[in-house]
Amino acid sequence: YLTGRTGGAATCSEFGRGVAFDAAGSVYVVGSTASLVFPTTTGALQATPPGNSGTNGYASFVVKLAPDARTIVWSTYLGGNGGNTFASRIVPDSTASAVWVQATTGGGTNFPLTADGLQRQFGGGTYDASYHQLDATTGALKYGTFMGGSGNENAATMALDASGNAYVAGDTDS
Repeated sequence: YLTGRTGGAATCSEFGRGVAFDAAGSVYVVGSTASLVFPTTTGALQATPPGNSGTNGYASFVVKLAPDARTIVWSTYLGGNGGNTFASRIVPDSTASAVWVQATTGGGTNFPLTADGLQRQFGGGTYDASYHQLDATTGALKYGTFMGGSGNENAATMALDASGNAYVAGDTDS
């Protein structure tokens, strides 16, 4: 059971949107939260809310659980200041060395991107798709990019081939 809270409230709005298992039996969960105190781990990519979480906004969360599904291996927020982020899918690679996270996001100034990202600037509109590759052992960012044009984009699905290449699909009005 994963939950956070806002202010003094005991619970908050968490939405689990994706779950996956790697070859070792570890469990990965993604979704979105409005919590300011979602349970993150030491050394997390984003240990504190990225700036839009709380009463008026959502950040994504990514959690890796041990195969017993009772122990959090690592947990992080994922998002940027000024834009809601809704993670919807997580896909571990076949070697259990990385996981891909797919989200629809409003962007933000501190959105986790990498220098080799396909698109390092938010495209426009209200939402773009975003894709992140995280290290499966630590949750560290290996790759991050936006994918969108001047209109709105929605990340709908993704899959990996046997070599670990990501294939994505979604909706656009750009």
